[in-house]
Amino acid sequence: MPTIQWSPICVLMVAMIGFFGGSMLVKSKSQLFQRYTASLTSEQRGKYIETIRERSNIFLVGLFLGLVISGFLLSVQDRKDQTNSMCLVIGVTLVVACIYYILVPKQHYMLRVLETRTQINDWLDIYKSFRHYTYLGAVVGVVAYLIVAYTTS
Repeated sequence: MPTIQWSPICVLMVAMIGFFGGSMLVKSKSQLFQRYTASLTSEQRGKYIETIRERSNIFLVGLFLGLVISGFLLSVQDRKDQTNSMCLVIGVTLVVACIYYILVPKQHYMLRVLETRTQINDWLDIYKSFRHYTYLGAVVGVVAYLIVAYTTS
């Protein structure tokens, strides 16, 4: 069995995969989303779709920039260690995508178009759910990586 060595860049990579994987656990077909979208007017649903598209495009641009930056870093790195190279590409790509997503100004915010207290509370429940699963995914990813690295070395 091959050994997995502890590497800070690989820990970062696994944390970022867990971070994004955790946020994907919040399903758009879940009861939370169904309740929220059912409370929206047709105009608000249109804004909701615009918001999703805007955020998706921002994230995709961030991924592209991350790939460009990680490609550059890979080109100047010693390529003897392929595991660290893979971790570098994935980790840098996801970190850059995350930072880009945070820093880019957003045009659409759902809170600006919500009208009732119920809509606002439903949106807050979705937001909390995303945040919870995102951080949980990162922690689980890092712990799993450290366990595997420790037990195989």
